[in-house]
Amino acid sequence: MGNLVNDSNGKEQKYELALSEYRGKVTGYSYTTFFENDHYYYSVKRIKAERENEEWIITDDKMVANNFPEKAAKGVKQTTIFKLNQKDSTWEMNGTWKTNQTKIYYSLTGQLHMAEEKDLSKSNLFPHLGDLKLEDDVPVETKNRRLTEIINVQQKLSMQRTARFVGQVVEVLIEKTSKKSEAHWSGRNSQNITAVFPKGDYKPGDFVNVLVSECTSATLIGEAVGYSDMQAF
Repeated sequence: MGNLVNDSNGKEQKYELALSEYRGKVTGYSYTTFFENDHYYYSVKRIKAERENEEWIITDDKMVANNFPEKAAKGVKQTTIFKLNQKDSTWEMNGTWKTNQTKIYYSLTGQLHMAEEKDLSKSNLFPHLGDLKLEDDVPVETKNRRLTEIINVQQKLSMQRTARFVGQVVEVLIEKTSKKSEAHWSGRNSQNITAVFPKGDYKPGDFVNVLVSECTSATLIGEAVGYSDMQAF
């Protein structure tokens, strides 16, 4: 996820890229958003990708969806070239992009700045793909394998996300009785992560501080250690 910057006017567009490999071919989708005259526009494109030495070359294949007021420019396709650079534990992508020149439109050029986003919940592209009726020519066994890989990765990332709270005190808004235990409350912290803890004298709607002692990939488990500062408001 990142930005495309236009060389001619300096305007930025939000840009997201999702790639997958099947039988040696790399394909995927791009998602671009921008504002024009106070209107919000987006486009979803199917793209092709190939690697030459240390560079990735991404080329538009087909416009899949958009909310443009007029038909998208015919024959105009974008080519993006970037290199992958690892910074700490995150991949960064920096490079350039350009569109081809046609009889009607000049070629445009610009810069690309992106970084790997491990939290798929932040993606704006995936919800669009789920809503679209896209061509489906992937074998069932390949789908199942990919789904298993995604689930494993997501569980690993989710566990990393919750594990960082173990040993810390987090503020939790009590919502309801835990589904797994009548003796425990269930609530959420400011990062929208579920937390469960013994009920004590607290009630739904209370803001409490919870000392996290353990966790699962989706839930923080601990003990309430008192009301939080928010309880006074």
